[in-house]
Amino acid sequence: MNFHPYFRFELQRIALWASAAAVIGLLLDRLELCLLLTCTLYLIWHLYHLNQLILWASQSGHQQLPNGSGVWGEVEYHLRKMHRASSKRESRLNRQVRRFQLTTASLPLGLVLLGRNRTIEWFNTMAAEHLRLNENLHLGRQLDKVLREQNLVDWLEAITTQRETLLSSPLAEEQILELKLSIFSKKRGLLLMRDVTREKNLQQMRQDFVTNASHELKTPLTVINGYLETLCDAEIEPTPIWQERLKRSLNQMQEHSQRMKQIIDDLLYLSRMEKEEIERHTIWLNPGAMIHEITRGAQMFDSEKELQFSVCVQPELTMLGDPEEIYSVINNLVTNAIKYTPKGGKITIIWESCLLRQTRVSQALLEEIGACGGYLAVEDNGIGIAPIHHSRLTERFYRVESRRCGDTGTGLGLAIVKHILKHHDSSLHLRSRQGEGSLFFCGFPLNRVSHR
Repeated sequence: MNFHPYFRFELQRIALWASAAAVIGLLLDRLELCLLLTCTLYLIWHLYHLNQLILWASQSGHQQLPNGSGVWGEVEYHLRKMHRASSKRESRLNRQVRRFQLTTASLPLGLVLLGRNRTIEWFNTMAAEHLRLNENLHLGRQLDKVLREQNLVDWLEAITTQRETLLSSPLAEEQILELKLSIFSKKRGLLLMRDVTREKNLQQMRQDFVTNASHELKTPLTVINGYLETLCDAEIEPTPIWQERLKRSLNQMQEHSQRMKQIIDDLLYLSRMEKEEIERHTIWLNPGAMIHEITRGAQMFDSEKELQFSVCVQPELTMLGDPEEIYSVINNLVTNAIKYTPKGGKITIIWESCLLRQTRVSQALLEEIGACGGYLAVEDNGIGIAPIHHSRLTERFYRVESRRCGDTGTGLGLAIVKHILKHHDSSLHLRSRQGEGSLFFCGFPLNRVSHR
């Protein structure tokens, strides 16, 4: 039989203690008592070390293991060695877990680990944001009972046939989540989710663009085609009445063909701006002078509407930009205000410094613009725009239904304004409610504005 060296050493020590006890017992004529006392002390020594070991183990090894002698010293040495190795493995695993947590937290995907009966076992930060999950409240609970979404329940029930679905976020109905479930065992699965709101919105914008572009081009083509069919079927009579009808028809066709040409020109212009193919001539220009020129022309052109124009500009305030593009921005905003303001209405156009102590617009509007050197604002008391349409007004061909009637524009004006302002380090802002008029405004940064 093979024995550990320390075990043989311990047997030798027992034999030595027994021999010493026997000698003392014979000298004192108390052999049995001395042997019993020696065995009791030996047993107490073992019990003491065993108690120390139990205390150390019951505290999960956080305290230092006591130093023993003999066989207990050897046992404690190996335990310390195993504990150090275990601590190293635990530290390594903790580092790996932290790396895994950091990695999953940085993923643009939400991850939820599902166990038996679709209970939530783990989720990452993105999943917590998307589904409003909380570790203390939701770990161990069933996913469908946490969210209580009937669409989700139906999808989970039909998961064998449909592995992905779309779901509105519990945080906001307008946020759309794409869910996919990967089943890697009979009782467990990994739920992946990502925010596809922007993709769906872009898809909707593309569909709306095709629909609106078709509508805008179809109307003038229908008119032109109708006049051509009429002319082809009509008998030519060289009479003044017939010549007048022919002239009126040709004028109508010319107007609609010009409108189609304008739509195509605007689309090409937008495309060139997006591709950075437009050569810009940046100079110090005076928006105030442009505003006066545009309003004078508007008053002459739309004199029958009897609109009141209030122009508030700082003549000495200039800005760095492309003259044609800034003129286009002002002209588009003023033209829209004229178009949707009823007879006798009022239009206010402002161009002034953001640094004035008292500006003509509220501080809340200036805070919305951010740090700026000067701002342009066009306000009217016309029909207004419902807030639901605000975010989409700068889309190509997007129009509010209540504003379509009698509109002869191309539907691209605000889209052009948006891109021009972007190239001038600015953006378009809107304050409007249906029936309460509209206020379009934009600010230009300090490095583009000067007092001269």
